[in-house]
Amino acid sequence: MIYLVGTPLGNLEDITLRAIRVLQEADVIACESKEKALKLLSHLQVKKPLIYLRESSRTSDVNRIIELHQQGKIVVVTTDAGMPGISDPGAYLVRQLNAAGIPFTVVPGPSALCMAVTISGLDEPWVFLGFLPLKEGKRRRELEKFLPLNIGLVIYEGPHRVGKLLSLLNELCPERKVALLRELTKLHEEVVVGYPHELIKDSYKGEFVVVVYPPQQGE
Repeated sequence: MIYLVGTPLGNLEDITLRAIRVLQEADVIACESKEKALKLLSHLQVKKPLIYLRESSRTSDVNRIIELHQQGKIVVVTTDAGMPGISDPGAYLVRQLNAAGIPFTVVPGPSALCMAVTISGLDEPWVFLGFLPLKEGKRRRELEKFLPLNIGLVIYEGPHRVGKLLSLLNELCPERKVALLRELTKLHEEVVVGYPHELIKDSYKGEFVVVVYPPQQGE
């Protein structure tokens, strides 16, 4: 069997009892980063062989997972943090499993997306954009496509690009409030709400979820 297992965003206590049991029963665990996987497994006192499921090698990695499954192995698939399939190669794995008619099971767990929507108080409907394209032109076109819908937007962003995103939002929708959620569940968790120009600064640390409120919300 193949299991897609949600793992903590940062606080290792956010692991479910079912996830612990499945990790203990695994023959092999697929992960994005062995360093991050080992940190969690060491905390749980679980020792298992690790293989990769990375975006850069997703075709060969998925083929390896399927091969192990066909050998009768229990394969547990994790991501660096949160739910596999959300902004990581897990979505590609699921498409390949469905195409091949291979059964799999999802063990739900923490999600930065769900946590951000809850903390921000964002009303439905909203759209999850994940990580925006790296190139500025494509990022701009993506925002210009969704901002006119006047619904909430949820975006993942790293510390080196969040300032550029806020500057772009200040240009495209300066009147819409933004929630900047940093390092969710971690020691330095922080949530700040304001207009884009109020949130722009010289440097940022940590991983971010950016919520763009629709007009008239976020007050």
